[in-house]
Amino acid sequence: PASSRISKTSVMPCLLVAVEQTWAELMRDAKTLSQRLTGMTAFVETMTIWEFDLVPAFPTDYSLKPWYSRLYHTKLVSFITDHISHPDAVAKLSSEEQMSVVHWIERYVNALESL
Repeated sequence: PASSRISKTSVMPCLLVAVEQTWAELMRDAKTLSQRLTGMTAFVETMTIWEFDLVPAFPTDYSLKPWYSRLYHTKLVSFITDHISHPDAVAKLSSEEQMSVVHWIERYVNALESL
């Protein structure tokens, strides 16, 4: 019966909260660029594992994957924009750090955009 299916309206807000809490935990102590990149990598890896676990559990008409991918892509992009790529932040980075950010963005953000 339809009533036995996972309720999209109850699950999505809970998943949103779980994603936000995971982000907050991973980034709480990330002060340096290296720590931030490590935290963002852990976030992407965690979200990928969750996605692997979650997608099969949801009815296909819930379209979890695009919603979920957008959710954590948006989180990453807004953080990068606010803390790493704006001119004030870039001015504080060494050229080596700037390259590490570029490589990180190419690896993770561009990959997520293609989903």
